[in-house]
Amino acid sequence: MSLHTKNFVFGEARYPMNQERSCGGSSGGEGGLIASRCIPCGLGTDIGGSVRFPAAFCGIYGFKPTNGRVTMKGVPGARRHRHKAPGHLDSVIGPMGASVDDMIIQSEVIFHPKVHYHDPFRTPMPMDHTKLEYMQNPQNFKKIKIGIIDYSDFLDVSDSVKRAMNEAKDALIKVGYEVVPFKFEKHIWEGATKCFMGIVGQNASESIGKEFAQECEPMLKPLAQNCMIMMAG
Repeated sequence: MSLHTKNFVFGEARYPMNQERSCGGSSGGEGGLIASRCIPCGLGTDIGGSVRFPAAFCGIYGFKPTNGRVTMKGVPGARRHRHKAPGHLDSVIGPMGASVDDMIIQSEVIFHPKVHYHDPFRTPMPMDHTKLEYMQNPQNFKKIKIGIIDYSDFLDVSDSVKRAMNEAKDALIKVGYEVVPFKFEKHIWEGATKCFMGIVGQNASESIGKEFAQECEPMLKPLAQNCMIMMAG
């Protein structure tokens, strides 16, 4: 799990419009390919933002479905024993595309009820177009609330991000949505960080480190830093 995409096989994923910037991670390769229009759309896997971060970094769209909603058949973990780690935090396949329409088309495919025939552990539940049409109907905009974090005393953001968020907020208000600002206090952020480190921390980091040692493969610097932070947390 990393906010950057780099490996010894394919190298480093850099943002196609500016090679000094990252595509994000961990599905950054897909994000860069979509941003450069090498592919029309794609799929990523997400636990804590690995579809959504590349979407934000590359200026495209990404969506994380509910865990268990999409089949993971044929998507083994990138581990020696082919299991995911930590096993109690399952990733989920999510669509990535250059537009909302791309997301809708892909969602119709991955949520198709016939997928159940190939993976009986998935409920045959198609995409609900009724809810989508409700959300897209201007007459219902005033009934829909959208929350927006406009300030954080735990981790500040750049002026450009603040400007983009304010522009998005103004655009949503202009078409009729109710936008509700909210914020998390510092103690909530700190508590969430401790929980996350406790879930994915020492045990997962130790097992990953042992596998690298067994394969005689050096750790990439960002991964090594992540493991040290998690084990220290």
